[in-house]
Amino acid sequence: MDPQVVSLIRAIAILQGLILGVVLIVYSKKNKSSLFLGLFLLGFAIEFLPGLISDMKFLNYNPRQLLFLLNLSWILFPLLLIYIRRVSIVQRKRMQYRIIYPGILAVLIQVILGLNRNLSDFLLMSTYTYEILHVAGLVYSVYILYRIHRHLQQHKQEVHNQYAQVDNRLLLWLRYFAFFCFALVTMRVTALFMDRSPVLHFVLACFNIVIITVIAISGFYQYNVINVLSKNQEDSDAISTNPSTTPIPENRALDLLHRMDDQIEEKELYRQQDLTIANVAELLKEHPRSISLALNTYYKKNFNSYINQYRISRAKTLLKSGYAQTKSIQGLSQEVGFRSKASFYRAFKENTDITPVDYLKNLKS
Repeated sequence: MDPQVVSLIRAIAILQGLILGVVLIVYSKKNKSSLFLGLFLLGFAIEFLPGLISDMKFLNYNPRQLLFLLNLSWILFPLLLIYIRRVSIVQRKRMQYRIIYPGILAVLIQVILGLNRNLSDFLLMSTYTYEILHVAGLVYSVYILYRIHRHLQQHKQEVHNQYAQVDNRLLLWLRYFAFFCFALVTMRVTALFMDRSPVLHFVLACFNIVIITVIAISGFYQYNVINVLSKNQEDSDAISTNPSTTPIPENRALDLLHRMDDQIEEKELYRQQDLTIANVAELLKEHPRSISLALNTYYKKNFNSYINQYRISRAKTLLKSGYAQTKSIQGLSQEVGFRSKASFYRAFKENTDITPVDYLKNLKS
């Protein structure tokens, strides 16, 4: 593999990351959360500068001295965690930024060490300071990635508790990206103890171009997911304690659920694609958290799966009546309240263990 080709691709990835990071920061005037994603993207691109500078011999620094200056692993993933907290549905009394303080301190220490050539030469030649700082930064990154994973799991659970339609609200791109980052950190730890081949450098450089593009595009389209459980909370004098942690008496919970069943069936609320638990709560004159707790405790379902069971039941009735002879599966999915055929297929199989097509075949046979 020609080293110049690797250097060129690496340069493209860095330039792309810097440009798109700046664009996201400018875009933050419209969507404030994208500021932290833009800063993350800038840092993500800068992390690859030492290799490029070493390849091009721009400075009389060896790569490890440059990493003293440009190792941002302490601060990158805290920035991503702050971004995820801002766009996710998980409730916070107030946004906390303390998670970023250790990263700022570590970066300042590394910059001081890197700028002092005599000190950095001594540390690199005579001690394991560089290795210790680098490994510590990577371990800290793994810890933050674990917290990101936990937060995204909570977000997924809350979305299913509050929305009948979960498409584009689950932050799936962030889940995949967090997994990629974990693999990347693991690879960087391994690279400390082995020489990476030019082919691996090439693959990583190409992969970074793709991942930077995906992050930027996803960031432009990702707005905060609205937490509907907080709806009317300030106006609800009856909720003096948190209903999510206060048990509901069984007789009251079952009465609430039966009333909800009646309203869902009578008014065919499940056909509303953007139905939320707050909509149902308003109709029942109840707090959304009370409904969510009752569903989780006594029906062992979240709001999404609860509504989907009505949708799938209606879809099965329509299929039995010959609906598919004149209409498409896409039309059927929208008729019963799904926004896309993919989400309809997924829900149908979760409820019946077979696809709509197989269900039709069984009816014909």
